[in-house]
Amino acid sequence: MPRKARRSVRPSSATLALLTCALAMPASAEVFINELHYDDATASGDVGERIEVVATAGETLSGYRIHLYNGATPSAATTYDNDPVPAGSLVSCGGSVRIATVSYPSNGLQNGANDAIALVDASGAVVQFISYEGAVTASNGPAAGRTSVNLPVSESSSTAAGTSLQLGGSGSGYGSFTWRASATQTFGACNNGQTFAGANPAPTITATTPVDGASDFPAAGDLWVAFSETVTLATGAFALQCGQSGNVA
Repeated sequence: MPRKARRSVRPSSATLALLTCALAMPASAEVFINELHYDDATASGDVGERIEVVATAGETLSGYRIHLYNGATPSAATTYDNDPVPAGSLVSCGGSVRIATVSYPSNGLQNGANDAIALVDASGAVVQFISYEGAVTASNGPAAGRTSVNLPVSESSSTAAGTSLQLGGSGSGYGSFTWRASATQTFGACNNGQTFAGANPAPTITATTPVDGASDFPAAGDLWVAFSETVTLATGAFALQCGQSGNVA
């Protein structure tokens, strides 16, 4: 059943010109590293080294950057490269997401042990700090002072070319997925065995009392807002605006 929110008010004017509602927005979208290839068995040098980033709500990824960390001294890892993330392309993997890939030259990504990747947003905030073949603590760059989250899987000099480490599973955010051992590369497309849940739309207003634009509502009347589904309203979730008496929070 739709959930109704009730509020008794006594406007200074009996004229209710407008009722507006600003529902809380859905949870913020997640942006995270979704696929990685840094080492393989190619004798002349690793090929197809890349890092893939995904935005679960489909927003552009331009403005994000990838910072690479050398963890030869794990307690004081230092940056050795940083590159912009492309805007990316929308891809349907169950739900629609935006995927962007940063490509590197042969041996552009260090092979470990203990090397790390920081995903940084346009404001310079570290969104994610992961490592492979051991955790590190960054001593400089945007992740300075942070300790990485080490991946549970890795690659080596015997890993087949054309493969990658990938997140798999089903869900809507990073915590829903798990890192999996090397499988055929899918950069720019859906990972093997990964499905994103479709977006959960916000509730909508289905009815109000009084109706929008009413001019004969009694000064001591009860105000009602009905929603398309059961909701839990926090303070400030919606506002009532009267033509002369102003807002009722």
